[in-house]
Amino acid sequence: MPEAIIEVALKPQYADAQARGAQHSLNLAGEVKISESKSAHLYKLSGSADPKEAAMKLLCDPVTETWKEAPLLRPEKGFKRVEIWPKDSVTDVTGESVADAVAELFGNCKVRCGEAYLFKTDATAQQLSGAVLGTLANGLIHRVTVTE
Repeated sequence: MPEAIIEVALKPQYADAQARGAQHSLNLAGEVKISESKSAHLYKLSGSADPKEAAMKLLCDPVTETWKEAPLLRPEKGFKRVEIWPKDSVTDVTGESVADAVAELFGNCKVRCGEAYLFKTDATAQQLSGAVLGTLANGLIHRVTVTE
């Protein structure tokens, strides 16, 4: 079963309420200072369904969103990328729902859903990871990775 990760993000001309909410939560917690943020939805697909077809026809709203089969949000200087995924041992009910829709339209597929953020911050990766685990993610059920 080939695996693909589809990343779906808002086009730049649209306000990113999810990113703003995450930024506000992190700043309110006080452990790190975030000055800019962007967000994207992540879909890890494996199975017989064509991930590109699923992205174009189901996962992405072409009017307001754009998608890519590789990281769409890449960290620029001063930014860090945060990915939040459910741990493998945790049931991903959103992923199961998306998998049902994909299977009905394009063929059998297993799906895991996650979130990606770009945060402009001076915090270290370790500081940012700790802050995310205290606000946006639950360490019991989520895996958080930070890249620069």
